[in-house]
This record gives sequence, structure tokens and C-alpha cells, in this order.
Amino acid sequence: MIKSKVEKIIKELTPQAIKKEIKIIKKLKLPPKIQKWVQEYEKVGERKEFTWKLFLGARQELGCTSVIKTYQESLQEVKFLLAMFIVLLDDIADQKHNSKLLNKLLKIPFQNNNINFDNLSQKEKTYLSFTLKVWRQINSSIQKYPKYK
Repeated sequence: MIKSKVEKIIKELTPQAIKKEIKIIKKLKLPPKIQKWVQEYEKVGERKEFTWKLFLGARQELGCTSVIKTYQESLQEVKFLLAMFIVLLDDIADQKHNSKLLNKLLKIPFQNNNINFDNLSQKEKTYLSFTLKVWRQINSSIQKYPKYK
């Protein structure tokens, strides 16, 4: 059953269909709050705006219909920031191969009060600070959700 569905999807991936989807993604407008995060990211990261539009487009396709309307915008931002957080870690691990910075970044979810900036370049400090800011926004937002505790 799953195999036949996958085969169907693959058959639909024609060059024309892919070009059409890319055009749609490029035209996507990022919501102002998310655009602000992308602009801040661009000061430290190397991914292009298309990456974020692609993620947001996929996220909108999947939706969250069971979420109370009051929280939908916040949840959209949180999911976006979670993806950005992962990208920030991934880039340091896979592209920069910077284990010193990666070890500090990996402390963020559980020990972010114990992170020191010693032995980091100014560029690494800026990267770490932004990644901390992203995580703190995620954490601050989810604490307001009804079933957080």
C-alpha cells in the first residue's frame, strides 16, 4: 500500500511539476515575525531565503487543524524556529565541522544557563548568541500553551 503511494508520488515528480512548485515557493511571502527571524539569521547563517520559504510552504501544507485558533500563529512560529534551530546546529556540525562551537550549541536545550563564551571568536559568539535567542523564543512561547506543564 505504502509502496504504491510512493510510486505514484515519484511518477508525479516531472521536471515541469518541480518547476511549478519552485515558482510557487519563490512567490511565498514570509509572515512579518518569521521574516524578522530570517533577517537575523542571515547575519550569522548562510542559507538563502528560499530554504525558509520551502520549509514554511511544507509546514502550511501539513497544517495543524486540531490546534485552537488562538495558538495557530504562535505554533507556526515555534515550528519554524525549531527548524531554524536544527539548521543552526546542523550547519555547524556538517558544514563547518566546528566541534568546539557545536558542543556549546548542544547544551542550549538543557543547560543554556551554563554556557560560557570563553575561547570563541567574535563570529562564533554571535552565532551562539543568536542560536540561544532562537531557543529562548521557542521555550518562552511553548510555556504559554495550555498543556505545557
